[in-house]
Amino acid sequence: KEMITVTKQVTVIAILVGVIFFIFAVILAGVTLFESFIFSLGMIVALVPEGLLPTVTLALAMGTQRMAKRHALIKKLSAVETLGCTTVICTDKTGTLTQNEMTVKNIWLPALAPDGEKSFVGRNLKVTGTGYSPDGRIIDGTQPVTVESDADLRQLLLAASLCNNSKVLPPNGDGKNRWSILGDPTEAALIIAAKEGGLAVGEEEKQTPRLREIPFDSLRKRMSTIHNLAGGWRSVGPSRNEIAYVKGAPKEMLDLCTNIKMDGQENPISDAMRNTVMKANDEFASLGLRVLAVAQRVLPQTISDYSSESIETGLTFLGLMAMMDPPRVEVAEAVEKCHHAGIRVVMITGDYGLTAESIARRIGIIRGKKPRIITGFELESTSEATLIEALKEEVIFARVAPEHKLRVVSALQQMGNVVAVTGDGVNDAPALKKADIGVAMGITGTDVTKE
Repeated sequence: KEMITVTKQVTVIAILVGVIFFIFAVILAGVTLFESFIFSLGMIVALVPEGLLPTVTLALAMGTQRMAKRHALIKKLSAVETLGCTTVICTDKTGTLTQNEMTVKNIWLPALAPDGEKSFVGRNLKVTGTGYSPDGRIIDGTQPVTVESDADLRQLLLAASLCNNSKVLPPNGDGKNRWSILGDPTEAALIIAAKEGGLAVGEEEKQTPRLREIPFDSLRKRMSTIHNLAGGWRSVGPSRNEIAYVKGAPKEMLDLCTNIKMDGQENPISDAMRNTVMKANDEFASLGLRVLAVAQRVLPQTISDYSSESIETGLTFLGLMAMMDPPRVEVAEAVEKCHHAGIRVVMITGDYGLTAESIARRIGIIRGKKPRIITGFELESTSEATLIEALKEEVIFARVAPEHKLRVVSALQQMGNVVAVTGDGVNDAPALKKADIGVAMGITGTDVTKE
């Protein structure tokens, strides 16, 4: 932008000087028009700084070399200069600020309190172990529980592990003795939790083969798979042989549930039960945990429409699974350096607001007592002027879709900011493209974001 301004200024000055000397040469010196034109043209050319372009290119190339030594690849030379002008960084959370190594820490199952009133309270189970090695246990109070002793836990873990596209791989004999995964870390964490609960995931996949999948998308905030029910304990009726397992954002999932499963029985779900589930979700989120809800629906034999609208309705709620995704160890220091340099950091994430706030506090993005949390739903009904006012304060954008991220970046640019956007997922791509500079994660980033 600065070079364009300088180029325009030099052009205007050079042409004005050339015109003035042309007039003087003709009127005062009595030189012919042709010679005056050649002379003025030479003056214009002489005033153009030919050395400016290679000088700038060389300076940017040296900056690119220094960035390469810091393990950052620069796609355009001018991006080096843009980095130095950045005033606001909009960053995704999962995989960017956090390690994207999920570990299930808590499992919440619907249950009645053991008192005389039989009030609905739920059970909070602890999950031990870290990383991708399935050597932890699931503990209820002080006693370990497994799928053999707890039917509700079995159904929850079965649904979570089958509505899943990840694989957990044992150590490959390279001497590191580390388990690894193929696929999404969030889904892998669900499989590891199922294994820790004693579920034979591979055997279950064979006995309940998948028929169809409705992939996750950022608008629905959920994923569904449809499976063929075999005989034995899975039989649920002579005319029903297909079941849908669904996992996704708790609030959106609860809105689709009409029943709840506890103590092995399905019961109608009430608004009070939904509030209790959301309260448990908020408690997990306030601890920085990422929470997924899991549900199922036994499909009628007559069903022929396998769209999300037809499948993801009338669900039976099974429980919550809360995962820890720890912040990267170097992020807090990086955020502090940004603040010291006068660069503002804004978190824009698809995660739940309380989870985002907890992580933002932990790494220093948020310092005030009550930051404003704006969801994607709220953003849709917010005017441009209101959004710009909100951006002047500490704010977190949660549960946002790709178009919401794009709008926030555009609003910051309207305020006169030079905006950098960091991200790793496909949903970050529009905002990365719109930003003055886009920064994609090298190892975990998708090819779309890198482009």
